[in-house]
Amino acid sequence: MAKRKVELSVSDKESKFDDSVFDSFVSEPLPKYFFTGLINFDLALSGGLGIPLGRMIRIYSESQVGKTTALFTLIHYLISKGKKCIFIAIEPADKLLTDMGLKEFTETGQLKYLGNVGFWGEVENIAWHFMESDYDFLFIDSITAVAPDDEDIIDDKTKRLANLPGKESRKQTVFLKQYFNKIKRTDKSMFYVCQTRCDLKTSGGGGGFWGGESAIPAGGKAAKFFADVQLAFKGQTKLESKDINGDGGSYIVGSSGNILVEKNKNDFPYVNIPFTIMFGIGMSNSLALKRFCEWAGIISGGGGGHFIINLDVLKGKQERKESNDSETESNKITEEDSRPKIHGKKELINWIRENQENLIENYFKPLATEYYTFLKESKQSYRD
Repeated sequence: MAKRKVELSVSDKESKFDDSVFDSFVSEPLPKYFFTGLINFDLALSGGLGIPLGRMIRIYSESQVGKTTALFTLIHYLISKGKKCIFIAIEPADKLLTDMGLKEFTETGQLKYLGNVGFWGEVENIAWHFMESDYDFLFIDSITAVAPDDEDIIDDKTKRLANLPGKESRKQTVFLKQYFNKIKRTDKSMFYVCQTRCDLKTSGGGGGFWGGESAIPAGGKAAKFFADVQLAFKGQTKLESKDINGDGGSYIVGSSGNILVEKNKNDFPYVNIPFTIMFGIGMSNSLALKRFCEWAGIISGGGGGHFIINLDVLKGKQERKESNDSETESNKITEEDSRPKIHGKKELINWIRENQENLIENYFKPLATEYYTFLKESKQSYRD
């Protein structure tokens, strides 16, 4: 029997099509931000706006740079602003948790510290409950150390030990892919840490974007692909302290270097953010603010250990410029002499700590975009 050919007019075709089917497929929303006040992270993650919500954030470095210390510092700031966090410690950090004063928050429910986790099935279960809970941020430290579940260790076909690195990589890919889009429909964020697998020593300073040695983080391509933001902690200097135990020895007590923004889907990548981390104490916000204040002109001098404080940097830039153009040299000296002075770097850091809230709220926030642009254009490492 011959099939009957049905011709539809244009109007008929239009009537058969229902464009409401597109309503369920919306474009990725622009992120909201949560300002933490820990300005190294606020700058690195968003140019000064804070943590992008509904995003996956990857952090990696070689060992003993201070990633966990930095994240514990961030958690301190988040809890102080009313946020709730879950920290999965694949690599035990119980002592550091106590040393940094976070243990008390595990008792109040503001921080859920999970230190007996080691397998992918456990991590997946926690992540699922995190998405359904009232917790705001999930930290996995480190995703590199998560082991395959028992059923994944034996290959189903050969009944022999499976290729564990391959299994780990596939598990990681499935996990990250599963939450990559889910988390974008929430106001939560997930941080996951990776270790550096090895360093490539290159000749001629040609390794990586900034030259020198190039590090390869563990986890394969998926860990980088599914990250909305990727930060590499590049420790350049080990900070030493002598005779802290009264034995005349020298001990490494911290590190300083740069956070390199290697990937940022919502902002400009390849920006160096200087950091200083003291092991067991935290990431220094005071030194980060000191660098900002020096750039903004809030702090000047330093010769002979004397620092001049200028808190009028936001009062009419154009007005100050016109005034400065007409000043005589003697007037400049008189004005400078009338400003508050601080003697010694230690007293300066104490002043910054005492005025941290004011400096962040009234100076850093208004100037964060300009400061980030300065860091973006300056590829030189900063050392205290």
